[in-house]
Amino acid sequence: MYYLNLVAAETNGDVIAIIVKTSTAGAKTTALVFYTAAQTLDETDAVVDSIKTEVDTHPTAAELWSYATRTLSDYSGVWSVATRALTDKAGFTISGTKTTLDALNDITAANVWTVATRALTDKVDFALSTAGVDAILDDVVEGTLTLRQAMRIMFSGLANKSSGGGTATLIFRDLADLKARITATCDANGNRTAVTIDGT
Repeated sequence: MYYLNLVAAETNGDVIAIIVKTSTAGAKTTALVFYTAAQTLDETDAVVDSIKTEVDTHPTAAELWSYATRTLSDYSGVWSVATRALTDKAGFTISGTKTTLDALNDITAANVWTVATRALTDKVDFALSTAGVDAILDDVVEGTLTLRQAMRIMFSGLANKSSGGGTATLIFRDLADLKARITATCDANGNRTAVTIDGT
């Protein structure tokens, strides 16, 4: 025998139902119903039936253990349904069988590495994104110069306008002729003794 203390809030109703459950083998679930207001027999019967339905739907401890220890191979009917397409769901289709699922389950780390080392021969027009290209061009290659700045300076010295030839100061311009990319101080033999560069 047990006792249970109830606070006022737990008994604030016309019908108070308490269900006592235990996992002990052979023990029965006990339902206690208290009526704090006048009830008809029909109302009482309906409440008791509702409680009985709730209790009957709960599996016993033995049933739970039985389900937990079974493998999916015990349910051949489940696999039969799993191989069907969900044609009753618009736009939603599942393909594959138990064999396919078994194959996926058998994939090893070695299998993954084998696939990872294959060439992307099935990718046509595969290219870096704009952000990826920018990351390469803006990487520092020497001192504080990025690859983008170095290319601007080299292009200036190879293909753009220049001035000061034969003098002590030799200047190479940018493509738009808006700034001096290379400003070199030269000696009498044309050797550069000091160089100022601008790759911005």
